Amino acid sequence: MKIFTFLTAAALVLISCSSKSEKQTYEVKNINGTDTYINSAPSNPGFSYKFKEILKINGEDPQSDKPERNFYSSSNIAVDSKNNIFLVGDKSNTIKKFDPNGNFVKSFGRTGKGPGEYTQAKNLVILKDTLFISDPYSFKIIKLNAEGEYLSERQMTNRTPEFLLPLKNGEGFIGTDLRAEAEEKVYLISSVSKFNCSFDKILDYSTVKMEFDPGNPKLNPMDFMAIYTGGENFVYIAEISEDKYQITVKDFEGKNKFNIMKGYRKVKLTPEELKKLGDQVHVSSHEGEIAKNTATDQFNKAVHGLWTDKYGRLWVLPSRDKKDENDKELHFDIFENGVYLNTFIPDFYKDDTDFGMNVKIKFMNGRMYLIDNSVEDICIRVFEY
Repeated sequence: MKIFTFLTAAALVLISCSSKSEKQTYEVKNINGTDTYINSAPSNPGFSYKFKEILKINGEDPQSDKPERNFYSSSNIAVDSKNNIFLVGDKSNTIKKFDPNGNFVKSFGRTGKGPGEYTQAKNLVILKDTLFISDPYSFKIIKLNAEGEYLSERQMTNRTPEFLLPLKNGEGFIGTDLRAEAEEKVYLISSVSKFNCSFDKILDYSTVKMEFDPGNPKLNPMDFMAIYTGGENFVYIAEISEDKYQITVKDFEGKNKFNIMKGYRKVKLTPEELKKLGDQVHVSSHEGEIAKNTATDQFNKAVHGLWTDKYGRLWVLPSRDKKDENDKELHFDIFENGVYLNTFIPDFYKDDTDFGMNVKIKFMNGRMYLIDNSVEDICIRVFEY
């Protein structure tokens, strides 16, 4: 009996210590009616990923007799259910299709104002093996089949949703809805919204409204650039903040499920980031006046990017202090069910130069797809993990 009592007591001590250790890394508080995971340290410091590169598509193939195959810049990629790869060739303004082995299949699409033509193929997304090309300059969305054949298009009124992500349930898309309103002053209104398959807006998940003054030298375009992603059941939206690391988690119908917070301190923009931010985003008023976009704000936004992987884990790309100008490492904070597991630093890619939704990483069909601009010849790299 004494031995049994001793073992029971020891077990209770171990359980108590384990619980105490777990509570030291995060706590859950109910804030304004929503459970909030407040993370202070990794809950699993040994956690990491193993990535294996299974395919690489170089931007230029000198052995190919089809010059239309080559691409020299790309802003977006998507895959269909058969793992065919589609990418936007920015300079040619065409869509390139490659088979699952990286072999070139065809190039399609063209510049124009007629049916199926676009001013610029800004955003490409695939839902149920149907391609949707968003053209914000012509205010329309073009619908094609997987062979690049024209199906239909939707002419929008005065704006086009951008940075579209297909909902996992196949019932539509998440996208940004950016518009201007003129009252006594001009305001920009940026929403993360849900759209059905016909691109009618169903609801707004979040909205930011800010005064727009194109003559303001301190205008920072990132003040209204939403960072978000979608998972199997949830939509994740980062707060646009310089000093708060917080992500709001909602279901597809817009109901708050929980919040994620993590310790963070403000990080100054580097000179390179200031220049790139000013060059990267251009905003004009309703009268066509171009904003200066000098981005003189000295601090970065806390969160640069969000993704979900095939395990349902949330990847967060936060701002961080750089060791020097050559420090291009990407540091991803990995969360599972609101809890911070660990920070993952990939050893196969180092190019921390893009902002927000322009970070060219996508998780699709159980793989990771990367538009790698860090090398002399742009390439698409595909990884299993």
